[in-house]
Amino acid sequence: VDEVSTLFNVNQQMIHSQGHSMGASGSLSLGMRYGNVFSGIYASEPMTDYAASPNFQTDFSVLWGSQASNLPIVNRGPYATALTQYNGTGVYDWMDHPKQLARRRGETMAFLMVRHGKADNIIDWATQGQPFIAALNAANVGYTAEVRGAWDHNWMGFSFAQDAMFSPSIGELGDWVYPKNMSFPGISLATGSGPNVPGNTGTDTYNMNIQWATPWNTFDAVIIDTVSRYEISLRSVSGSAQQADVTPQRLQAFTAPAGTVVNWQNIDNNTGSVVQSGTVTSDVDGLVVIPRMQIGTGSGNRLILTGSVPKPTLTGPAATTSSQTPTTTWDAVAAALSYDVWIQNLSTGVNPVVQANVATTNFTPATALGIGKFRVWVRARFANNVISGWSTSRDFTINTAPVITTQTSPIPGGT
Repeated sequence: VDEVSTLFNVNQQMIHSQGHSMGASGSLSLGMRYGNVFSGIYASEPMTDYAASPNFQTDFSVLWGSQASNLPIVNRGPYATALTQYNGTGVYDWMDHPKQLARRRGETMAFLMVRHGKADNIIDWATQGQPFIAALNAANVGYTAEVRGAWDHNWMGFSFAQDAMFSPSIGELGDWVYPKNMSFPGISLATGSGPNVPGNTGTDTYNMNIQWATPWNTFDAVIIDTVSRYEISLRSVSGSAQQADVTPQRLQAFTAPAGTVVNWQNIDNNTGSVVQSGTVTSDVDGLVVIPRMQIGTGSGNRLILTGSVPKPTLTGPAATTSSQTPTTTWDAVAAALSYDVWIQNLSTGVNPVVQANVATTNFTPATALGIGKFRVWVRARFANNVISGWSTSRDFTINTAPVITTQTSPIPGGT
């Protein structure tokens, strides 16, 4: 990608990967691992669990060693920073995409478009295509899929792409326009889609008949994605209303760390009435899953999430320090642009003794604070002049030891 970008004018926000068979296997791996590079991927009959395949095991053992050895992988490169935490994972575990969807659930991935033929015996249906739908639904990722009856390992064209969302001008022959700096919905278990575990006959599609409003698909207002508010409009184009679990994915600003209580409303855009509402707690992976959202036809429905603006958590300085310029530290807050620091001198009552704005997650005073007791707070600043509340305060004492020097000259009474 970087090499192509040096030779051509590449929009870095609209990089997509497409492929069939081995190319699909590569595209799927890239989309799952490098959501910081790829906006979406299109994979026709990919391998999804390499160890489970009845074919190609000799080839895999040449590439990676035996399944028994399950040699450890190493992620490296300029875009692999977020993946280095998985270094040491066995290669066959790493190439088990259903397992990694569950393990890495909540991490940023590209929008995944996949398909498989139910008569495929090359990258076989039973171990690769059939189990993957349930894994996609359980991970609440953004995806579309088609599993086609009586279809073998041949290229199926672009029939399972969301053209209205990704290539709206002239279908698959046009530019793929969805940018990676725009969120999308993860739609799971939609009533207008096929079963969670598809059968061996007939054709099933998944999420192909649900759209959401974007600047180029203007059936309603576009996505709003701020620190404390998220809105997205969805509609069913199947001819009838649907229900689905909906999970905002690839959020740009809205944040709800695990355990955060989020308020939500579902507004019927055709009537303006609230048809569903409630609260939901973000799960252990930091995802906000709205259960069984009603999605109507026409102008559809607008999902609105509201949450509290997250505050920083102070981690330093120590309760007692000898430094008169102690460093205040705190945990980073997602989407924060900068932080305000406020330090009060409890010994003298001067408030503030320090007031500063910094772009990092630490602050060291430029001048000595002196000896005494102090209290510090930090708050986060975001886009659109959104400011968090002040953090819980942290008290510290500066207790610098006196410096005693020995007089050597002149000696009292001496000459």
